[in-house]
Amino acid sequence: MGIIEEQNIKFRNINSSGNVYKTVGPIVNNDHFSVICHISQFKNPDTIQDFIDNVTLAINGNFDEINDPDVSNNDDIAFITDSGVELWDDNVENVYLLYPLLSFKEMLVAWHDFLKTAPYNGKKFPEVKRTYEDYSQDQKGSYFSKLKNIFKKTS
Repeated sequence: MGIIEEQNIKFRNINSSGNVYKTVGPIVNNDHFSVICHISQFKNPDTIQDFIDNVTLAINGNFDEINDPDVSNNDDIAFITDSGVELWDDNVENVYLLYPLLSFKEMLVAWHDFLKTAPYNGKKFPEVKRTYEDYSQDQKGSYFSKLKNIFKKTS
């Protein structure tokens, strides 16, 4: 079991004014959630892949091959170092979190994979129309199975 599962972090597709917005939840006050929130602000899979490549270089002891160790976003200042990912305070005076490279990579890979699944961030949120057959495929005892039984009784 990985960090995502251990921390019960869920990746979510939210309908924001008819468009898909990819995000994480539920909100938990711990370092893992702080890091995944930082990562989840990046919506371009190519950017995340660049971060994965750089973290892999650092893990493999090739830190000097990293062109740009900056993994900052609009809200947080962060850098890949040979000892972990440093998250800095707003004044860039103190590191408030040094997060392990392997854990950071695990979160990057999970977020990258989520971004690469439909529906895609920023696209129109798909309209879901379910048929009676869809409802009947739900597991026995579910709300939809109960509806199916009601439909049978009234038919």
